Amino acid sequence: MRRHLYFIFVLLFFGFRPALAADEASDPCSGEMLKALDFWLGEWQVFDKASGKLVAYDRVEKDLGNCVVVERWTSLDDTFRNASAPFRMRGMSLSALDGNGWVQIWVDNMGGTVIMHGGLENDTMVLTTQTTSYGLHYRYHYQPMPDGSVHGFGFSSPEGQDNWTKDWDLIYKRNG
Repeated sequence: MRRHLYFIFVLLFFGFRPALAADEASDPCSGEMLKALDFWLGEWQVFDKASGKLVAYDRVEKDLGNCVVVERWTSLDDTFRNASAPFRMRGMSLSALDGNGWVQIWVDNMGGTVIMHGGLENDTMVLTTQTTSYGLHYRYHYQPMPDGSVHGFGFSSPEGQDNWTKDWDLIYKRNG
């Protein structure tokens, strides 16, 4: 009898593990932490908050089996234009979990690269650089609004200082 109980225990304990492992392997990025940016997913028209002017289109979607959030930004005006660049900004970011929180890597067609770390703070995604980019630290906020829009705003501060200047303040409205 004892042998049968041991056998049943082994089957119950190990018998279900391959099924659980298979489920995790088939959908490894289904955890709650990976849903933290789901409010930002979609096709967006992006407006300057102060003027109400349409300044960009942005597409934000999950990729790589829902493990990564990919943003594709296209400016419609020169708000973010580098004075030495003869073209408007296009850029993209990749956001994913690194085991400690969210990491976002932004790159653009003007040579810009920003790497930020962070997570949710009171329902707002807050991402901050740990090292400078072009001598500046950055802090970006993405806040879901009750009407389904997203309020995005960003600050910068010179290296070694703690005086943050607001660089941009945008409202994302669903396209269509």
